[in-house]
Parts: sequence; C-alpha cells; structure tokens
Amino acid sequence: MPEDSESPADEKQIRAQNALPASIQLEAAFPIEIVARRYPVVVQQGEVAVSTSLSLDEIQIDTENHRAQAVFGVQITFPEDVKPFDISFKIIGIFVCDPQHSQEELYSILQLSSVGVLLPFARQLLMDLCSRLQVPIIVLPMIRVEPVWPVEIENTHTIE
Repeated sequence: MPEDSESPADEKQIRAQNALPASIQLEAAFPIEIVARRYPVVVQQGEVAVSTSLSLDEIQIDTENHRAQAVFGVQITFPEDVKPFDISFKIIGIFVCDPQHSQEELYSILQLSSVGVLLPFARQLLMDLCSRLQVPIIVLPMIRVEPVWPVEIENTHTIE
C-alpha cells in the first residue's frame, strides 16, 4: 500500500501542535465584542477580495486562582474604498491551569496553543455573522497556527 503524503500521523502531529497540554484546559469561550454592520452599497456579481486579520490581543494569567485568559480578535477589511459590510469581533478563552506551571510557562503555552483552541469558535461566529448580515459566507481556514501575530489572510469570495 503506497504511503500518502498526508498520513494520519501527520494530521495527529498538526493537531498536537495546536492542542493544549492536559494540565491546561479550556473552561469557557465566548465573544466579548462584536461589530457587524451592513452598508447600502450594491456589490457587482463576481469576486470580492476581503482581508481577514487574526490577532492574539492579550493573555492574562492569575497564578493565585490557577486561571488564565486569552483574547483572540478577528477583523474583516476590504482593499477597496467601497465596503459592503464590516465585521470584527473578539473571543475570550478562559483556561484552568495546574499550579505546576510558572507564569512564564503558561504565557508561552497559551501564546502557542490558545489560538488553535479558539479558532473553531471564531470560524463559527464569523459564518453566523455573515449569514445574519446576508452577505457571502466567509470561512476561516483551519490553519496550523504559528506564534507570530497579527496574521493577515487574503480571501476571495463570489457575490451572486
């Protein structure tokens, strides 16, 4: 049987890079800021380029109560002057941590892994906001997240 370049082992490795250790677990994730506006602009049918900015805005750690939080931001922008809508939001992830980790270790782990944990929540919220605004659905790709922020993603969507 020929070996596929995208083997299940590779998939597990990508998941492991975005996963949190067992000693740090997501307790809750919810939006804390949402801006969703639609403007009275007629958009011609065809492709519309949008830019999606992802950012890990802040990480706070409470070592006394063994809690931490990370704020993940998403903003949709248009390269042209005319924009049919605005969408931006922030999602906060609240994490429970074992006392074995130092504050520096927690910060490093959350900087590397919290986005991979919060990204599915951001994907769902973005698709829901697009649906509610009745604009083409923008889907954030599932990406292997590197700890360099902010990230710009260029997307092209078709208006029908």
